[in-house]
Amino acid sequence: MQIGKAKEEIKPEIVKQEIKPLEPLEVLFSWKAPSRAFKERDRQYFTTIFIIIFVLSLILVFIREFLLIGVILSLTFVYYVLSTVAPEEIEHKITTRGVVYAGTNYPYEGLLSFFFSKKYESQLLNVNTKAKFPGRMFMLIKKEDQEKIAKILSKYLNQDEEPKLSFAERLSQQASKKISLE
Repeated sequence: MQIGKAKEEIKPEIVKQEIKPLEPLEVLFSWKAPSRAFKERDRQYFTTIFIIIFVLSLILVFIREFLLIGVILSLTFVYYVLSTVAPEEIEHKITTRGVVYAGTNYPYEGLLSFFFSKKYESQLLNVNTKAKFPGRMFMLIKKEDQEKIAKILSKYLNQDEEPKLSFAERLSQQASKKISLE
């Protein structure tokens, strides 16, 4: 081994990427809608929910699961607030460069696909993203705008079918049909 000799320098290989010119920013479709699907519930519904939570909490007190009681009460409170406070209205846009969801721009490079679904009586546009958060964006739309939105987004993203329900979701759906809380 020679002491006075310098080590060979390793130079990284430079790869030139072709940069595509950006399309001029143009709003293709814009609409205002509530930030989430909302269904107003009556007093009887919440009374039924609170009775079920109370009985469940009593059972958990005897089992000494106090942390689980706290979690259940916290989730019940959040559900109550979301069910009684009407959602705010926000603006959504579909542009030549991406989707603007509640004021945040999501470029098409970060989006995977889209599909339409229904929640309560509202029509939803679901856009899947590559990011872990948000993994899917939900935007309320009018039923008559669905075809127009699908035609525009199909130029940039793949349209998927609504995903099939899992076993647990199907079971939950059947139970909610048989045991109505309203």
